[in-house]
Amino acid sequence: MVIPSTTSAQLVADAYHPKDNPSGNNFYRKVGVSEGFAGTCVLILSNIRAVSKGRLIDLKGTMPGVNDPKKSSVFWEIKDRCFEFAFPKKHIEIYKLTQNNQQLEQDYNILQVEKNQLELDKITLQTENKKIEQDKNKLENQILELQKKLEEKNQI
Repeated sequence: MVIPSTTSAQLVADAYHPKDNPSGNNFYRKVGVSEGFAGTCVLILSNIRAVSKGRLIDLKGTMPGVNDPKKSSVFWEIKDRCFEFAFPKKHIEIYKLTQNNQQLEQDYNILQVEKNQLELDKITLQTENKKIEQDKNKLENQILELQKKLEEKNQI
């Protein structure tokens, strides 16, 4: 996959860059030396093309972050934007699935908190139930003792 680039001053000024121009044109991505390029240029993301390796003359450089496990590098940002332009329906589908997944994770976390609270309530109720059972047994014993005393009094 090849993304054409240009050093046109007008496009460099208009292109999106997260720090330099966050409100810039998203069809263009300004890149520079800090992102692994030889100099400042603009990638024309909407013009991504598939090209045979045999047609390439020579390798000009490599982008850092291709193997970034967090996928937080400029490479992954550009890859995601190109995917968005090349497959807009799939991008929307993935976006919706991601949103649904985030909502499900939030719901799960809420349910976990509720479950934990219910478990605490269960323990509290079990403790109270044991205390009530003990109190009941004490009262039954007291009633038995009082009945015995009453029977003894009545026999006198």
